[in-house]
Amino acid sequence: MAVYKRGKVWWYRFTWNAEAIRESTKQTNKRVAEQIEAAHKTSLAKGEVGIRDRIKVPTLRDFIEQKFSPYIEARFLSKNNTLEYYRAGIKNLTGFVRLARRVAAKSDWVFPASTKSEHIEKSTLKKPHAKAYTIAKIASFPLYTFRHTCLTRWAAHMDPYTLGYLAGHSDFSTTKRYIHPQAQTVLAAMERARAAQSGHKTGHSADLDPIGRVA
Repeated sequence: MAVYKRGKVWWYRFTWNAEAIRESTKQTNKRVAEQIEAAHKTSLAKGEVGIRDRIKVPTLRDFIEQKFSPYIEARFLSKNNTLEYYRAGIKNLTGFVRLARRVAAKSDWVFPASTKSEHIEKSTLKKPHAKAYTIAKIASFPLYTFRHTCLTRWAAHMDPYTLGYLAGHSDFSTTKRYIHPQAQTVLAAMERARAAQSGHKTGHSADLDPIGRVA
């Protein structure tokens, strides 16, 4: 072991592929310094033959906590609505235990798939979806129909702004595509408006003169 002392600290020096390697171990113990030198040599040897230490693949929860959450908290620091949107999504994902603990055993991707990119793409679900409606013996339909149907049904029970928030729309014109007022929905809304106006007038029943003064 080619370790030597400079002051109180041990250094090591060796040659690798005709190149001199000289570094400080920052250690005062010779034995520890020798182990650090050996570890450096082992690392160089692995790299030369294409060996890489296996990197532990994170679970979805680990990825969110260590990478994703810090990123969005910094990226959208001044955008409270955007932050709340992401925080709600994270809460739902991590709340599903089986998904939160998922580990991709043979891939660096959180959601691996047998695609060219090795991760889930927009087209990943096309074949399973086609197989599902074939087995169910129903007419084919776009997978996106589920989302559109859900938002359309919600639209009858909530205001457009809440609907747009839940859908994650950044442009209200997108939300309007899901709003299809039905006759009964319009009538019910008008009745609520009349009821609200009636209640408002009930609390201000004093007679007013033509210029608004109490008689």
